[in-house]
Amino acid sequence: MRKVTFTEETDSRGRRRFSALKDFQRYVLAVRPAPELRPSEFAMLHSILCCLSRQSDGPGVMIGELSAVTHQTPSGVSQTVRALEEKGLVVRSTVPADRRAVYVRPTEQGWGAARETERTFFARLDEIAGELGEEDTDQLITLLGRLTEIIRVRNSHTERMNEAR
Repeated sequence: MRKVTFTEETDSRGRRRFSALKDFQRYVLAVRPAPELRPSEFAMLHSILCCLSRQSDGPGVMIGELSAVTHQTPSGVSQTVRALEEKGLVVRSTVPADRRAVYVRPTEQGWGAARETERTFFARLDEIAGELGEEDTDQLITLLGRLTEIIRVRNSHTERMNEAR
């Protein structure tokens, strides 16, 4: 049996792809759009706003919906929402018809913080895209979109197979 060296393992295309994606994730998440918000809090606040933009009107976004959108456990979502709540950026509420259902909405301060942090974050991404150039940026967007769709389809197929068992 041939012994595989670490160098041979790390030179494989799969490992290089994995490493590139992990590096990309690490550096994108390290961009702090606001010093008072951790990257996970910014992402959650953004997810809340995205969910609310798809609603006509209502008490807010349910924890379960945020869990599905962010691919986090309900307890993980609750923990991040609690941190946002402690900072005065969101409020939790219930409705009389079902007191077990918890809804989350941004406060006025939360709306303002979200707008400002998004403006800062997307301005930084625009600067980075400027260094890449328009053609490479468009190609990156296309490739990331294709990759995301492939992963989404494969994951949903795997989930259906696991449910069938």
